[in-house]
Amino acid sequence: KKTVGKSVSLQARYAPKADAGSADRALTGIKMLGTPKEVSGVGDRAIWVFRGGRMGQLNVFSKGTIYLIIGIDGISDENTALDKAKAFALKALANI
Repeated sequence: KKTVGKSVSLQARYAPKADAGSADRALTGIKMLGTPKEVSGVGDRAIWVFRGGRMGQLNVFSKGTIYLIIGIDGISDENTALDKAKAFALKALANI
């Protein structure tokens, strides 16, 4: 039986100057990954993409200067993957 691993990745980007248009520019690239969904409850704006039945990416924008990308792999249930990504994002934002 093949074992499928699970992984989480985090990218954090900080801009010293607020950039109100960063989320809209990032959305162009995010759309190439799949159908984006707006997500509430984390950051000022968050966009979720789930693709391939096991890979998700949560893009979180906060205060115009912080951009987080949380990648989740190996969880086939989209809601579970999104909940885990949101939890990681909230922890990261609390420590930035």
